[in-house]
Amino acid sequence: MTENLAPLTADLLEPDYKLDIIRGLEHLIRVDKTIAEGEVFAEGDWAVLNDNNELEAPSATPVANTYPVWAGNAEGRSDVHATKKATILMGQSFIYKTTKFDANPAYTVGAPLTVKDLGGGEMVPTLQSGSEPVLARVVAVPASGVMEIQVL
Repeated sequence: MTENLAPLTADLLEPDYKLDIIRGLEHLIRVDKTIAEGEVFAEGDWAVLNDNNELEAPSATPVANTYPVWAGNAEGRSDVHATKKATILMGQSFIYKTTKFDANPAYTVGAPLTVKDLGGGEMVPTLQSGSEPVLARVVAVPASGVMEIQVL
């Protein structure tokens, strides 16, 4: 008898903290939204829901209608490619661990976060400033490249 085995390309025992929800799952609503033409999102990125009800990359000016991506089109997921829709997380007060954040600033617990393009096509949380919308807060400062974030 022959067996068909798929080769592993990643260590399944290693944690993958792109968007690892640790509290508040009961507050979440998973919503599938059409991906705007030419946009690519990976798990843990944040996407803007535009006026055409499509997901697009954040611009240099942050907006409130920006949500974390649960399932994007960058991973080769057949469901996302078939529907041309990514799954975003709407809701409030959930906490997740992630390696996807702006690594440049020094963070403190409770620091307000927003999402904007910093000039390199970023789609990850960074420190909020001025009148920018607050989308999340730091729950635990980065340690070993992982930060805990509370989505507001």
